[in-house]
Amino acid sequence: GLIRRGELGPVHAVDLTFHNAYGPDKAWFYDPAQSGGGCVMDLGVHLVDLALWTLGWPEVEHVSANLFAGGKPVADPGAQCEDYAVATLELAGGTVVRLACSWRLPAGQDAVIAADFYGAEGGAAFRNAGGSFYDFTAERFR
Repeated sequence: GLIRRGELGPVHAVDLTFHNAYGPDKAWFYDPAQSGGGCVMDLGVHLVDLALWTLGWPEVEHVSANLFAGGKPVADPGAQCEDYAVATLELAGGTVVRLACSWRLPAGQDAVIAADFYGAEGGAAFRNAGGSFYDFTAERFR
């Protein structure tokens, strides 16, 4: 749509958010040997996929992240799954993608879900409405 048509100009920044006020109710989600990871694998990956698809699948050149479990930095990713994560992806062409995701974050609503895209000619946002997992708004910023 509007991003691929270039209506925002070159997109230089993407902010992705997926906070779930509840955590998974199955123990295997919290075992990295069974789940492969925590909230990033469960929630964040879907927004990263959305951003990369929207931008035409640019190469990811660099990733940095901070992972937390129970409010403390993850000491052993092989033994702990993160329940809060912040990651930065640097893409070919210079676009920077920031991701924040969590399980059980006291965000004041059931979920905070958003994908915000910013270019030199404007911005666009896809966000959940009122904490819903099903109702979303789309906005264009000039």
